[in-house]
Amino acid sequence: MVIYKKALIVDDDRIAILTLERLLGDLDFKVSSAKNGHDAWTILLEEHPFLIILDWVMPIVDGLELCKRIRAAHEGFERKPYIIALSSKDDGAHKAQFLAAGADDYVTKPFDRLELTARIEAGWRRLVWEEETLARQRETC
Repeated sequence: MVIYKKALIVDDDRIAILTLERLLGDLDFKVSSAKNGHDAWTILLEEHPFLIILDWVMPIVDGLELCKRIRAAHEGFERKPYIIALSSKDDGAHKAQFLAAGADDYVTKPFDRLELTARIEAGWRRLVWEEETLARQRETC
């Protein structure tokens, strides 16, 4: 079974996008990016990325609202993307709010490259495990 490493970065900061594109590229991900939640939604529907890294503060549709929409749209689906919220909001209340909205992880900006890499790899391991589990379940049915 082949699982394609597709990721989506959603951030209105061009430097952040370039930095994350480089990091994800080093991890062999095919990367797409969007500057707001509205544009990201179009990419999500077309490309179905496994990993989404999104910022909170963005124009049009912010990261928190996008996270809620992604989770609502994926209810009942076998495969849900792994969402990492990436934001400069570093207090516990904001982190809890994003996690309650459906994010799988939360990393504060500016991020440590080694820490974010480890979190991406942990999320990827979970996605692969879920996909392998689903494949085994399909075989037994």
